[in-house]
Amino acid sequence: MVASGALLFVMTGGVAAWADADTPPAVEPGSVEPGGEFSISNDGCIGPLDEAGDPIGEPGLVTIAVDDEIYAVDAETDGTWTMTLEAPEAPGTYEVHAACDVYDGTFEYPAVQVEVLAVEEPPAVEDPPAVDEPVTGSIIDITRNGCEVTITTEVSAPGEYRVEVWDDGENIDTVGWTMSKGGTYPAVWTITAPAMEGAPGVGFVLYGADPLPLDSVDPWEYPAEVADACYEATLPAGEAPAGGAGTGDAAAGGAAANLDVLAETGAEGSSSLAGLGVAGLLASAGVALVLIRRGRFALGG
Repeated sequence: MVASGALLFVMTGGVAAWADADTPPAVEPGSVEPGGEFSISNDGCIGPLDEAGDPIGEPGLVTIAVDDEIYAVDAETDGTWTMTLEAPEAPGTYEVHAACDVYDGTFEYPAVQVEVLAVEEPPAVEDPPAVDEPVTGSIIDITRNGCEVTITTEVSAPGEYRVEVWDDGENIDTVGWTMSKGGTYPAVWTITAPAMEGAPGVGFVLYGADPLPLDSVDPWEYPAEVADACYEATLPAGEAPAGGAGTGDAAAGGAAANLDVLAETGAEGSSSLAGLGVAGLLASAGVALVLIRRGRFALGG
């Protein structure tokens, strides 16, 4: 082996066999990403030349070493050679060594370098935050059976819900429940108080977790004598209602005298927009709303 940049001379019958190793191989590209391809090439790897410089031997074999890996390629008939290699995966600067082996000797080309670039990983793209769908709900039906009023509700998501019952600006009762998924639920309110003397009927307001109501019905009217009879039915037999609630036989006879009234059923429903129950609630909460007969409200939007 002859040191890089030297000339190899072999005298055989007066014919010089030589190869010029002064020119380093060309590396293209000089910088490459990890695992990327680069090529190395040169000439001069050929057997003996005659005195006129024409080859009289065979092309040689080129061996290439990079990062402890050895590769080999045959030179062309004119002594040129080229090979495409795969760059190491680890970033850094690597020396590439090439040697030419002809039948009468071997020489090394000057070492060259290839740079393997450090590739920055792109920042991870985070998924956008989940946007909660607004919860919606509505009161879809109201029916009465005696003293029990069923307020059928429909909501879009699981959670805790309640229906507040309002009469003349006062929250007289609340019915609460939990939904494991969206759907309908029959909230049952039992009439246990006599009718108030203000606006007719009562108001129902449906709430979820949000402080704003999902839906409301106000007023929902039903006969005042029904409220009185249901109230009196809660009293012990013979006890007169407080404040003179109830009239006639109903006031005097307790629950038994009201059987005919309690037997009446119906879906009395809303009759006007004049009810003050829910209006009083919303005004006291500082919410400026114009109540409509079946206004819809949604959480979060």
